[in-house]
Amino acid sequence: MKRNLFEVAWEITDGCNFNCIHCYNPRRRSDISLEQARRNLLEFKEMGVRQIKYGGGEPLLRGDFLELLAETLKLGIDSTFSTNGFIVDSGLVSKIRDTGVSRVQVSLDGTEEAHNAIRQNPESYTHAINAIKMFVRAGFKVSVATTLMNMSTGFLDDLFIICSDLGVNRWRVMKYIPITRKDLMPSVEDYLLAQVKIKAFKDKSRDMDVFAVREFDQLCEDSDNHNLLCFGGRTIMSVRANGDVSPCSYFPDYVVGNLEYQSARSLWESEKMLEFAREIKGDPACAHFKMCQGGCKAAIFYSGNRKCDPYCWVKD
Repeated sequence: MKRNLFEVAWEITDGCNFNCIHCYNPRRRSDISLEQARRNLLEFKEMGVRQIKYGGGEPLLRGDFLELLAETLKLGIDSTFSTNGFIVDSGLVSKIRDTGVSRVQVSLDGTEEAHNAIRQNPESYTHAINAIKMFVRAGFKVSVATTLMNMSTGFLDDLFIICSDLGVNRWRVMKYIPITRKDLMPSVEDYLLAQVKIKAFKDKSRDMDVFAVREFDQLCEDSDNHNLLCFGGRTIMSVRANGDVSPCSYFPDYVVGNLEYQSARSLWESEKMLEFAREIKGDPACAHFKMCQGGCKAAIFYSGNRKCDPYCWVKD
């Protein structure tokens, strides 16, 4: 099995100013120190990590985050971060630009009423839209991330127009993984309809990249079959705010070890990490199983279906 750590998804803080209904972050852990994070960065650099995606919590609430972001980029590691946009103002945008980062991601899960309900804040939509506008004006490449829940499937057309009108560079539609609330999962039928819509958006969009995470990819003759395999433990490592490491952000309880006490390399090469990354054995019924290994492991695990992603469109 070929493995190479390419990307680190780093939840740099558990601190957050929202209480989103789909959040899986317990916010009970202490953030690792800046000094420890710097040591981890150097080791990631030595391991050949090419990209670090920072999240949280809300990373902009961590006082030394911009310093860490700047150091990441100075090491030659490509980096970006995700924000809810609530505390973003012109002064903060200027400070973010000074770090050297060129790309940012803002979360937007529906039109105003739906987004505010999901974020449980009546001003969250207005702040997110304003943040997007400020980032676009400042010359950032802006990505908007939408988590597809049953409360947001009906707003894809609206979101496509909103993102296009705002001058967003990329609109990312992400699968909802029911780590905490299964009642937020859309029906299989709604997921399939969403796939059709996203494909249509991709075909007609010229100035904005419409990007659906690969779990939406349809198996067809020109598919990159290797790209359909789970990346967890193969090319991606997830780091929690307190330094806990897992193969995937969607498995918060599958902890391989902690970066305060163990090296990143030892955790990447640990048996527990390898166990997660190994191909699934058995006798699955689907003829395409060798290509995708059942799809997203988190979707399989949390749905209770141990053989296949329940939202896969292939029906043999």
